[in-house]
Amino acid sequence: MQAATLVFVTLIAVVAVSNQSLWIDEGNSAMKAIQPSFVLFWEKMKELGGSDLQMPLYMGLLWMWEKIFGHSEYALRAQNIPFFALSAAVLLYLWDSERRLKLAFVFLMCFSPLLWVYLDEGRPYIFQFFGAACVLVALWNQAKMSHLNKNLAIFCLGSLALCGSSLTGVIFTFWFGLAFIVILIRQNAWRSIFSSKQTLVALMVTSIGMCCLGMYYFWTLSQGARASGVGKQTCSA
Repeated sequence: MQAATLVFVTLIAVVAVSNQSLWIDEGNSAMKAIQPSFVLFWEKMKELGGSDLQMPLYMGLLWMWEKIFGHSEYALRAQNIPFFALSAAVLLYLWDSERRLKLAFVFLMCFSPLLWVYLDEGRPYIFQFFGAACVLVALWNQAKMSHLNKNLAIFCLGSLALCGSSLTGVIFTFWFGLAFIVILIRQNAWRSIFSSKQTLVALMVTSIGMCCLGMYYFWTLSQGARASGVGKQTCSA
């Protein structure tokens, strides 16, 4: 049943993505993704600035995706398909909840008008949804006092996805992290974290990733990165 549901979710995403013309922000991202080398990609990122400069992980993935699947409107937006399917997989296979509740949540996800809109945008929203799904599943599971090592690994993955997707994701991750810490304190589960090498490795990798992202975001702010100004540039031209 879960495998069939996952196939259904993937088909929904395939249908939701269209080849209609790119709008301004999508076109701005596409201009960077089509650069033939990473050096040119990075130069274009710095040149155009805007909000894309503060989406390091998502933009890097989009650049690599374009090298494999091309730069048509459908191809660029199709990067949402695997992340939508992965979100469903996290809910179906990693969420320690009743089967009926998991299926209901996934079907609600499939027919959400808001998610259908975001599936058809070459922007980081579905990637952020994947990160949020990981974080929320980890919080739910830990609140139920299930496997700490698994929950922490899921939480770390979701946190890196959220923080790497955009600067605003850092704000949400901070509050999610605070909630996770509160749960661990109430359960007196801190010692269990330090008793597992796998958990320590996950924390170390996540900490290094967060520090690198933090320094990168401070640099983008010093460069004056902000919301895209492509529309203003077009009007001025």
